[in-house]
Amino acid sequence: MTIEGIEKIETAGTSAGNYDLDTAAICATVRSWSTLCNLRVLEADRESIDISFETLPDDMDAFAAQIYAFCPDIVDQGTGCIGDLVEEMGVPPNMQGLLDGIDFSDDAYGVEILKRLVARDRLLKLWWD
Repeated sequence: MTIEGIEKIETAGTSAGNYDLDTAAICATVRSWSTLCNLRVLEADRESIDISFETLPDDMDAFAAQIYAFCPDIVDQGTGCIGDLVEEMGVPPNMQGLLDGIDFSDDAYGVEILKRLVARDRLLKLWWD
């Protein structure tokens, strides 16, 4: 498996102080993901990274759980809030199909949506604030 662009994280000094993750820890996690799939770091700044995937891990359930453990905001401030959005406004056009069979009463629904988004778009935006 391969990884490209890891130096962008190092150059930007990406860190997540609120999660006790320094640049080295973030790089180590992204490098560990490159043992599961081919990925590329597209962008990095002090608090975020954008990753694209040429291939995906075989076990997407485990991978989505790893992503969530590494960057809880992606679910807690992102996909885990989609239930409220759907309740208020209906299904957003860009989410058609992704929400089929989602049980919004299940506390883990945000991780399932994250998994489906990564599989569909082959992109991941991580941020720590």
